[in-house]
Amino acid sequence: MKQSIQFKALRSKKIDTLDSMVSTCELEGRSFTDDESKSVDTLNADIAELDGKIERAEKTESNITRMAHTGAEPAKDKEVESVKRSFSLGRAIAGAMSGSLSGAEAEAFQEAQREARQAGLTLAGNVAIPSSMFRANESRALGDAGLLSAGTGEGSDFVPTEHKDFIDALQPRLLVEELGATVINGVSGNLDIPRISAAGTANWASTEAADAPNSTLATDTLSLSPKRVGAYTTYTKQLLTQGVPSVDRIIADDLGRAIRNAVDSAAFNGSGSSGQPTGIFNTTGVQDTAATNGTTLTASELIELITNVAAQDGLTGGEVFALAPAIYAKIATLSQVSNVSATMVNDMIAGYNVHMSTHLNQGVTKGSSTSNTGQVLFGDFKNLMVCRWTGVDLLVDGYTLGASAEVKVIANQWMDVGVRHPKAFATISDAIHG
Repeated sequence: MKQSIQFKALRSKKIDTLDSMVSTCELEGRSFTDDESKSVDTLNADIAELDGKIERAEKTESNITRMAHTGAEPAKDKEVESVKRSFSLGRAIAGAMSGSLSGAEAEAFQEAQREARQAGLTLAGNVAIPSSMFRANESRALGDAGLLSAGTGEGSDFVPTEHKDFIDALQPRLLVEELGATVINGVSGNLDIPRISAAGTANWASTEAADAPNSTLATDTLSLSPKRVGAYTTYTKQLLTQGVPSVDRIIADDLGRAIRNAVDSAAFNGSGSSGQPTGIFNTTGVQDTAATNGTTLTASELIELITNVAAQDGLTGGEVFALAPAIYAKIATLSQVSNVSATMVNDMIAGYNVHMSTHLNQGVTKGSSTSNTGQVLFGDFKNLMVCRWTGVDLLVDGYTLGASAEVKVIANQWMDVGVRHPKAFATISDAIHG
C-alpha cells in the first residue's frame, strides 16, 4: 500500500476522534475539560504533521510513477529518437575540441543543460547527453543487427553501419538494477522519501463507544541528494578522427563500464562520506552478522539471514542472495548435513536465487582470520533506491596530453543510492571462505 494512503487513513482516524470530541461537548453544552483540551491540541498537531507527510509522500509517489512510465508524448519521443539517431559521440568530441558543437550534438547539449538547471546543477563539460536520450526506443536490443557489421564477404567487418547503441552503453544497466533496485531518473533537487520506521499496530477498543487506540505508527525520511561520480579515459587524436561508428562504442563502453562499476560498488559498500553514497553494508538498521575472528559459514548461518528478515516482516518473495566470488565457491561445496544435501542447488539457496559479484568484498582480514573473509547479502533489492539527476556530462580535454597527441575524455553523472527499508536486508560481513 502506498504510504500516502496509510498516512491519509491515520489522519482520517484522528479527524474522526477530534470530531467525536467536539460533537460530545456541543451535545452536552460545555467546553473542553483541561484533559480534553490537551488531547485536542495533540490531535491538531498530529493532523498538521500528517498533512506534511502526505504532501511529501504524494510528491515522491508521483515522481516514481512518472519515472516508471517512461513514455513521453509521441511528438517528444520522435524528437528524442531523431536526435539520438543523428548523434555522433566522435563528432561531438571533435566539435568540443574545436570549440563548436552543431546539429544533433548541439541539441543534445542544450537539452542536457536544461535538465541540469531543473535539477539545480551546473554541467562542467563541453559535451553532454540528456537522460531522455538513454534507452529511447528500447525495442531494439543491444546485440541486434546493425551494430558493428554490415553485409558479408571480404572486408565487410570494416564497413561503417548505423551504430547508435553507444549512447545506452554510456549508461549501462547496473548490477543492482538487474537485481531489482528501484531506479528513479530525472530527479529535480534533493529527494526525500518517507518511510515507516516502526509499523503501526491495530488494537481492540475496550467498549463500543471508546476511542480507537493510537496505532503508534512511526516514520522517518530517506534523503537522497546528487553526488558526482566520474571516470576518464584517454584516446589518440588519430583514433578520434577516424569517424567510424565503432569508435563511439569503444569510448562509450570504457566510460559506461567505469561509472557502472563505481555505482554498483557504492551500492554495496559506499562509506557515506567523502562524496560517496551510503551502501547497504554501511546502512544503519541492516541486520548484520559478524564475529571477532570471522563468521564460520554454515547452512544454518545462511538460513538465519532469511529468518532475520522474516522476523521483521520483511519477506516479500523478491529476495535474492548476493555473494562475493570466494563465498560462492565456498557455498558451492557446503552441505546442510555432513556430506548430505547440498546447501546451494542450481544457483539457489532455500528457493532463493543466488548472484555473484566482485563488488562484494572478499579476502579481508578479521581478527585471526587472515585475508579469508568476505560478504554475504540477502534481501529484496527493490528497497534499494538509485536516483539519477542527469544524463552524462562529458568534458573533452585536448590540451593536457596534447604533446603526445592524446585527448582525455572525462564523464560525470550525478547520482545517489540509499536503502529505503534497512530491515529488509540481512548480511554477513565477515564470512570465512578460506
